[in-house]
Amino acid sequence: MEQDLIRERYDLSMARIQEILTEETVPENYRDYFRKVTEFIIQCGEVLKAKEDGSLDQMTLEEGRTLNHKLYADVLPENYETSYTSGLRGEDTLGEVRKLLSYLYAEIRGDIIYAFEGRVLDRDRKRGTDRGSQQSLGENTSGSEGDQGRALLERQRLL
Repeated sequence: MEQDLIRERYDLSMARIQEILTEETVPENYRDYFRKVTEFIIQCGEVLKAKEDGSLDQMTLEEGRTLNHKLYADVLPENYETSYTSGLRGEDTLGEVRKLLSYLYAEIRGDIIYAFEGRVLDRDRKRGTDRGSQQSLGENTSGSEGDQGRALLERQRLL
């Protein structure tokens, strides 16, 4: 039951994230940042869907390489200085929050692994345990479902 509620919350969050692409309420100097980060989150959501429906496992090697390049393109050496993850971009537009937003985006980029592993819940990350021991949606290892739901909701509040 709680898993269904968490999944519903995730789906609602992803729908809201989609809306950010066309939103104009954020001051103009921040729009590019939020759109780039939103596009990345949507890409991770697409990877998660592909994992869940099995199409990720059916990809050819070339399709996998293309997907991998798409997910990591902005942090490749030739693009890093213009990536919001570098902390260098946005000095003139993001002002004093530039480094904080850079850090936030770098943290969000960590969602790549969760998407590929089919994990919606990020219960153990804050406890510092090995990523391999973390819980996938639907599995019940340790910790209560309430703890798992709170961790997901806490992560969504950061967005």
